[in-house]
Amino acid sequence: MKLPKVLYLNLKTWRCGEDTKKRKNRKGRGETYLLNDKGYSCCLGQWIKQTDKKCDIRDLCSPQDVDEYKNKTLVKKNTSGGYSNTEFSKTCMQINDDQGTTVEEKIYLLRRILKKYKRKLVVKK
Repeated sequence: MKLPKVLYLNLKTWRCGEDTKKRKNRKGRGETYLLNDKGYSCCLGQWIKQTDKKCDIRDLCSPQDVDEYKNKTLVKKNTSGGYSNTEFSKTCMQINDDQGTTVEEKIYLLRRILKKYKRKLVVKK
């Protein structure tokens, strides 16, 4: 399974910025999980749901934690048989969770990383 050429980021359900008190540096409520108990998702959680709507990502921290989802852009197989996050996933998580960047800066940085992977980001307001 591959990530689509166009990925959507819904600002109404986006959780980013971890626990910073600076409102301009975060969105959403609750934990910065793939999908938290408040209904908010980090960027990777939103993208996983765009490619596999049935995938259960509730209360999981990263793509490597999702048993049934093995997208090669997001996870790689270990020699031990398990999975780990790719550099792409790690970079997206760092951007998403960074407390020192504004929401606008996060969007800019996500667009840059996606462009390297020949993907486009469309932001839904």
